[in-house]
Amino acid sequence: MRDSGRAPRDVRHIALTHAHFDHAGTVARLAVSTGAQVWVHEADAVAVRTGAAGFLPTLEPRWIAALMRRLPSPGWRAWPAARTLVDGALVGGDLRAIHNPGHTPGHTSYLWPAHGGVLFTGDTLTNFGRVRLGLFNGDWPATKVAARQLAALDFDTVVFGHGPPIVGRATTQLRRDVDRIAG
Repeated sequence: MRDSGRAPRDVRHIALTHAHFDHAGTVARLAVSTGAQVWVHEADAVAVRTGAAGFLPTLEPRWIAALMRRLPSPGWRAWPAARTLVDGALVGGDLRAIHNPGHTPGHTSYLWPAHGGVLFTGDTLTNFGRVRLGLFNGDWPATKVAARQLAALDFDTVVFGHGPPIVGRATTQLRRDVDRIAG
């Protein structure tokens, strides 16, 4: 941030995609260091507000699920001040929340209209070599619906929770990939 001429206190909003430790685990520390307001969908808010580990996914293949359920589930420091949002809410004036459950009940992607449209998919989709459904989903059929919902939007850039972004004409590529994986 400092290299770009910004300071932590310039951050006014933190929009969480969902309540898994790799996305919400440091939110309390970030909120304290920035003074920013934390936003999360109402269906995932209890996990963020209490520091619970969030929702256990149903993994594919099933043997991975059996292994993961035997491991301790990491928690995090609670952030009771997290504010809730619903589908269509605007965060910071122009970042539109898109409730797309599947990965978790409150999973939320965001569409920012700047720069031709920037879609933040959270963990509905990943991009490691090619676009795929996120691996750790609570509801696989709902995740496919969520992927189709995102592909129907218009944007120039898509940013994934895991994997590199697609910059430039991303809508076309994402629609093709989603047809392949969730069609």
